[in-house]
Amino acid sequence: MAVERQVVRAGSLIQFGTNSVRWCISIPLFLLLAVQFSSVCIAQVNGQRACSAANPVRTSVRDPQVDFLIALADRESGGDQSCVNYAGYLGLFQMGGRALADAGFYKPGPSPNENAWDGAFLERARFVDVVSKETYLSHAGAQELAVRAYHKVQWDRITRLGLSSKVGSVIAGVTLTKSGM
Repeated sequence: MAVERQVVRAGSLIQFGTNSVRWCISIPLFLLLAVQFSSVCIAQVNGQRACSAANPVRTSVRDPQVDFLIALADRESGGDQSCVNYAGYLGLFQMGGRALADAGFYKPGPSPNENAWDGAFLERARFVDVVSKETYLSHAGAQELAVRAYHKVQWDRITRLGLSSKVGSVIAGVTLTKSGM
């Protein structure tokens, strides 16, 4: 199926395809500010959405952390803030219950499945109007806040373990980077 290049506006939803397979584009505003997409395709087969990686033409915003988050969202969800994968990971950055707990957003419930979403969203999440899985998925800004908080917690752990000094080290021909840790 040939797809023509289209102009995409923030918050737009563009659909094309056949009855059995439909492709759509849904781009949150903060990603459009920093990334120019040639195409973003999220497959919808028999009414079931699947997350897929985008093929963006990236434009650097000259802020390494923002560039990292944009690349992470591209890889994890194809830039689709409402994406839920087969294992229950959510949103742009495909965060699970444990990651959201580390970020101070969520307290997991009694289910042994960390992504059962049977727990409670905490005050930090409610501060940005996230009270449920659905409101989390509808709020790209809250997802960005959560992933930044999660990365801060992870970096603090790396630092406490004395591993932050290893950034730039080469192990088996691979250079360790902060984003790779």
